[in-house]
Amino acid sequence: MRPLDAEAVARLISGASLNAALWVAASDDAAAVLTKAVEVFCAMASGVLVPRN
Repeated sequence: MRPLDAEAVARLISGASLNAALWVAASDDAAAVLTKAVEVFCAMASGVLVPRN
């Protein structure tokens, strides 16, 4: 993991997860929204990882 504050990372990832879940639950097409949310969430979460060479 990149040298980031662990609490800040955990709180922001938790918040993103909660909002994604609410978005999916309120959607008329949960499967389509879930696909979008998972793709973007994975991209965001991988941003805290140290890139492999």
